[in-house]
Amino acid sequence: VLSLAETAPLVCQPGAETLFAAVVGDYRGAAGAHLASTLAADLANVLPNDMLTKVDRASMAVSLEARVPLLDHRLVELGLGLPQRFTLGRRGKEVLREMCARRVGADHARLPKRGFSVPVEAWLGRELAPVCDALFTTARLRRYELMNAGALADGRWRSWLATSPQVLWHALALAVWCEAKVGGEEAFLRGAFARVGGAHRAAAAP
Repeated sequence: VLSLAETAPLVCQPGAETLFAAVVGDYRGAAGAHLASTLAADLANVLPNDMLTKVDRASMAVSLEARVPLLDHRLVELGLGLPQRFTLGRRGKEVLREMCARRVGADHARLPKRGFSVPVEAWLGRELAPVCDALFTTARLRRYELMNAGALADGRWRSWLATSPQVLWHALALAVWCEAKVGGEEAFLRGAFARVGGAHRAAAAP
């Protein structure tokens, strides 16, 4: 994870610190009702739209029936009802780890979390490289005044691929969103991604 200062070159003025000051302030000041609303938003958005979606797609792709026991409604309700002294300023998932240690042992309970990694560096360097070239142009980036054309246009996005592919992945997602939701360029995007799909199928053909 890079700091706001490190990703600032990607963002048009005002700088990233100014642009995201309210978000960072909310995160650092989370407490009471605000903490509850933040947790509720995370439960309603990030969990179903990101984490569970990736688990479902990855498991179904290999005919694997996955289960998520930590989302048992009784456990979720217990976690959401904990006083904030158990969730703020403590080691990550400390209460859950203490509960697991009693059943599976401390060694297993202290293991780092693991997940499905997404090969964004490979995608951006191969299949999605033409899409990056099409979206990261000076003209298109300046239309939305969000990302700095000087850092991405004319192939400069490749320097981010070499150093911070995950950041470039998010920049591409933002560019796609701008084109679809702000610029009304759905047809352009369909064409760009259709060419990617066609090239991928051709490469995979025997």
